[in-house]
Amino acid sequence: MWTRLFIHVVLLAATALAAGVAHADPMCQKISEVCVDGPSTRTISGVNVARDCWR
Repeated sequence: MWTRLFIHVVLLAATALAAGVAHADPMCQKISEVCVDGPSTRTISGVNVARDCWR
């Protein structure tokens, strides 16, 4: 039951994104962005990756 529900939700989200629903309202706009996990270097699969903001 859980797997079936999860797949359904993922399919609905993918369909909405493909249809451009996320950008349907021209009045909606990002005003600011806040980094909650600041600059650092992490090791991913043995490779050092540096980013100003991770999240």
